[in-house]
Formats: sequence, structure tokens, C-alpha cells
Amino acid sequence: MSVDWKNRKTITLLCTAVLLFGATAAGGIYLKSLDREPVLMEDFTGKDSETVRTWAEEHRIAEDRLEFNLFYDEEIEENLIIDQNIEPGTTLKKDDLLIFSVSNGKDPGQVFTLPDFTGMTQEEISEWFDRNGFLNVSYVYEDSKDVPKNGFIAVENEQTEYRRSDEISVVISLGEGETTVTEVTVPDFSSYTRTNIQAWASTNRITVYFRTALSDTVAKDKMISQSVKPGTKVNSGTSITVTYSSGKAITVSGFAGKPRTEAAAWISASGLKAVYNEQYSANTAAGSIISQNPASGTLAEGDTVTFVVSIGYVTVNDYTGKTLDSFQAYINSLNATYGGSAGLKVNVTSQESQDVSPGSIISQDPSGSVAPGSVISVVTAAPKMTAIENRAGTTLDDFLSYLNKNGMKQGAETKQYSDTVPAGNIVSNTTGSFAQGTSIAYILSIGPYAPDSALYAAGASFTNLQNAVNTANRSGAGWTVNASYAESDTYDNGVIISSSVSGKTVNCTVSSGKVAEVPNVVGRSVADATAALQAAGFSVSAKSAGYDNNREANIVFAQSVAAGAKKAPGTQIIITYSDGPQPVTKAKLPYFYLGLYDNYSGGAQAIISSLTQIYNNAGFYNLSFTTIPTGGDTEYDNMTGIRSINPGPDGSEIDVNTPIHFEIFEGETN
Repeated sequence: MSVDWKNRKTITLLCTAVLLFGATAAGGIYLKSLDREPVLMEDFTGKDSETVRTWAEEHRIAEDRLEFNLFYDEEIEENLIIDQNIEPGTTLKKDDLLIFSVSNGKDPGQVFTLPDFTGMTQEEISEWFDRNGFLNVSYVYEDSKDVPKNGFIAVENEQTEYRRSDEISVVISLGEGETTVTEVTVPDFSSYTRTNIQAWASTNRITVYFRTALSDTVAKDKMISQSVKPGTKVNSGTSITVTYSSGKAITVSGFAGKPRTEAAAWISASGLKAVYNEQYSANTAAGSIISQNPASGTLAEGDTVTFVVSIGYVTVNDYTGKTLDSFQAYINSLNATYGGSAGLKVNVTSQESQDVSPGSIISQDPSGSVAPGSVISVVTAAPKMTAIENRAGTTLDDFLSYLNKNGMKQGAETKQYSDTVPAGNIVSNTTGSFAQGTSIAYILSIGPYAPDSALYAAGASFTNLQNAVNTANRSGAGWTVNASYAESDTYDNGVIISSSVSGKTVNCTVSSGKVAEVPNVVGRSVADATAALQAAGFSVSAKSAGYDNNREANIVFAQSVAAGAKKAPGTQIIITYSDGPQPVTKAKLPYFYLGLYDNYSGGAQAIISSLTQIYNNAGFYNLSFTTIPTGGDTEYDNMTGIRSINPGPDGSEIDVNTPIHFEIFEGETN
């Protein structure tokens, strides 16, 4: 059908139809918008990311408004929401970005020190590894006579520390008497769990090692191969390796300097996971990647890439008019966020001000957007300062009036003796420039000091005089006390005999104590000597000099202080006495025929050794020996034996201390 565009009526009808259609469409859109209710943010804590995506789809929230940041978490299971940036119940705006922190499970790189598994069973060991999230633990089985069946033997290639992702092989005992080799058929492990495989291996004494490998054809966590084909018969003790897929090999792309959205799109398309750590930066635009780890190489599906994302410059609020303490706390809080990347420093100066309360900030530079590491300079208000001068010599009332007039407070008062300032007047005070309301300390005179004459009179205690003057000197008295000591028949030790005063010095003669004359006790018995010395006021110590054949027993023959000397009562005097002549102990000389030692085996030294033993056993120790040469030109031609013993070995009874001398031929030994 053709339209006549020259017909005005036709054109009018067409325009009317177009306007009606447009109005109808607009009305529909308007009504549709009226029907759409506001979207309230829900609480997704503890739920998985798919729940979030389903909710977002239901409420027509675009995928690019959702952001999931991964964080390792020791408590929350993998893929569950840890927290969210918008509080539940908040009405969403059309341009709100919904950011969710998602658990990436336990950190595979966390380092552990293995406990001592000695005495534990495989089940207990396996429970420990499972509880701590280890990913690649194998069990090796060995016969053992010392470790019970299913007990721990060792960790192969044991080291100090292990990461969760490290391959660990634990050796488990098969017990004693399990040495018989049995033949078993290897099943198809593709439908077995690792736990089932370990159970089969333990039952059949087979060691199974688990390995992972990249694969473009086998899905992640599915079995790629087993080193022994299903249906193969093997003997107990055989090792089998089961390899699982760690996912497709993914070549890492570098995103340094690129927008975060590009990195997120690559992560999503590659089946990887990402952890985004935000950081202030002056060199990388906000929202762009500063660095990534790994930055190159190959990854498997499900592996994690950590990105450091720039949030640009640091925003610093203006704290003018607020306190310095609050500003310092604010800067510290900024520096504590985003891995400490703000790195802000504060430079503080002060300026005297009457209009702003002390400690408040007068000015701040800079504020707003600043580069990380910037120094923020602030000027704080210092209180008005007033100079306080030295008011020495004024009365206390005048001084306190002066402080009040200058806006100061009365500070600590110290009292001090003074030879020049009358009692009750100021000796000195703290001087300098001080803020209003400062407490000013001062020293108040209590006049001159002179010790009471009774303190240094004859018969007074010198210690009491010293103590009194020392106490006064701590308050500025400035006196000195001297002492010279002399023996006295009248005054006890430490008592003043006489004194004189010269200026501010007291010179004293002080008794070193009463003295007594030491009596002569040499030649007297120990008992008489002790009594005589004690009667004179001395203490006595009696000392034995031992046996002496020239002195009578228990008679004093020396005293430590000479007779006639004068000493203080109580002085110890040592008297020395003898135990008398040495008592005689007799024993019988051994009896033997000298010829018994002729041609004695071993020569002179053997004879001497034999004689020494014989005479010692008889009680004689005062022995001496002379050896007589027998070779060469001597008159004794290689003779061996005893030439003489004096006194001879005749069996007579003599003093055991009697010297006994032996002459022995040196002759050659046999």
C-alpha cells in the first residue's frame, strides 16, 4: 500500500497515530518504573557467592556491579562471604558497587612445625593433618618389630617446617609378623576417594603416593592416571602413584598499570581466583593494578593471583581548630589502613596565641588529596608566656602577691637555712617564661643555723652531733664537723673528750675507747694465763704449737700483744703453748736375712720398693736409701742385693720415728 504524502489529511492522521503510540510506550515505561520497588541490601555473611549472584539477577543488578575479593581465612570455609561493604537493610543506589570479602579457605602457604607423632596411630595422625588443612599427605607402610601395627614410624625426608601444600610421606607400621608377601589385584581408582584409596593401601600393605599435574583434558581434582593399571596383580610392598589434575594450564598475563576491571575479567574467564589488596599510590591511577603475584609463568584452574590495586592519593581531612592529639590519632588510623601504604608523617610547630586554646591546631598544610609518604605540617597554639624574675629577699606575702598578679600559682615550698636572708623571706625561686597558671617553686629562709652547744660538750655523743649537723646541712646550714681520736681512761668509745668552734666548723677530740695494760703471761699455764688476761678485760684465744721436745706441755711461751701495751677492753689476745715432748711409739723391727735379696730380680729399685713396703707395714716410715754403683772399675763387680741396714733387721723394739738407712747395690737386673 502506498501513502500519499501530499495529502494533508493523511499526514495529520499519521502524525496523530505516531504521537499516540509514543505516548502509550512512554506511559508503559513510566508505569513499569513505578512498579519497581527499591532494593534493600541483604545480609550475605556466611553464604556463598552463587547466592549473591542469584539474588543480584533477581533484582536486575548487573554483574559488573558485583566484586568478590578473596582472602585466606582459617575459620570460614572456602567460597563463603566474610563481610560486605554495604550494611544489610540499606537501600541500594543505581550506581552502588557491591564489594564482598570471600573466604579463599586456609592459606596453603602457611608454615607449620609438625608435632611429635611418636605413639600415635595413622587415624590420629590423619586427623591432625585434616584439622590443619594439609593438602598432599601420603602414607607409606613398613613391617616393624618395634612399633605396633598402624603406629607411627617416621616422616620421610623430615624437615623442620612444612607448608600446607608440601608433599609429605608418613611411614606407618604394619606390625610384626606381616612379612609374608601376598598378591593383590589393583582396582580402578578413578571412582575412589583419597580416603578409600588409603584404606585399600593400608589393608593390602601397598604404598600410594598422590601427585598433581596440569591437564587440559581432565577436570580439576579428577584422576589423570595411576602408575599401575587396574586389574594388574602386584605384591604387597609395591608403590603406586596416583596423579590428579590441578586443572588446565593457564599462562599468566601481566596487568601492572592496567584497570582492575581488566584483571577481574581475565580472572573470571580463566577460572582463577583473585585476592585484591588495596594500597595508596601516587604513581598508579586509582583502580589500576600496581603489581601482581605471580606476574608471569603458568597456573592451574582455581589457583590464586594476588593483585595490589591502587586507590590513588590519600585524602587528609582539615583538622584546623581541633586538638593535636585528635589529629595524631587520625593520622595513625590512616597509616594503619591498606597495609600501611599511606606513610604519612606529621611535623609540629607551635605559636603563641591568645585566641585559640593551647594544643589546638591553628593551621594545617596540606589537606585534601596528598601523596603517600607526605609530611603534614601543623601549627599548634601555645599558651601565653610570662617572664618570672628572681624575687630573692622579698617576704613570702609579697612573693605570693607577685605570683598572683602574673597569673601564676604557688608551687612547692622548700625551707632552707640562710646566713644572709632573714627567716620568712625568699631565698630563691624558679625563673624563666611560663604559661599562665604554672606553679612556681620557691625556697623560704628559716634564718642562720648553729648547733646547740650541748651537742659538742665533753661527754656528748659524737654520732649525735654528726647526725644533727648533717640534717641541718640538707637544708643549707653549711656546717662542718671534724674528729680526731684518742685513747681515754675516762670516756667510752665515740664520746667527745673536748671540742672547739671556729666559724662554721666544730673540731672534736673523740674517745677511741677506754684502754687497759696487757699483763705478762709467758711461762704461766694456759689456765692461769687465760684467767689473768680476762681479769684485765681482754678476750683470749689459746693456740697449740704442737709437740716440742724442748718445751713443757700447756705452758704459754708467746702472746700476740706484748706485755705492758695498752689496748681497748675486749681486744683479743692470742696465747701460744706447747703440747710437750713428742710421745714415743715403739714397734719391732722386721727380721730377715740380708742374703735373701742377693741377685734380687728387678735390681736396686725393686729391692727399695720391697723394703719400703715391709718397713711401712711394721710402722716405720723414716726411711732413707743409698745406692752403691757395682759396675766398671768399682770393687763391687755387678753385685745385687743389700749391703747394710742401720739399725739392722734384728726384731728389736725401737721408736717408730728412728731413722733407718739402707745401702743397696745397684747391680744389673735379671
